[in-house]
Amino acid sequence: MKVAKVTLDDIMTLIHKWVEDNDGNVCFYGDFVQFDPTKADVSVDEHIPDSRLICYGDKETLRIMLEEFNKLFEEEEEDFINW
Repeated sequence: MKVAKVTLDDIMTLIHKWVEDNDGNVCFYGDFVQFDPTKADVSVDEHIPDSRLICYGDKETLRIMLEEFNKLFEEEEEDFINW
């Protein structure tokens, strides 16, 4: 089965639909990046050619989410995270 390439525009369209379908009662944050692991020792611009930081929602709720993420991130012992 071949999977179609997903673009940042596709992700943004999905997020906007999710917000609309839930009357705006959502919070979301994320950083979507496309990176080349073979270029880990070159500049960030070459290593991560496409990126978008996305944040939506009530600022205080987002702050709580960020604090929880940072706590979980620091506690994680694996080199690769997939929560």
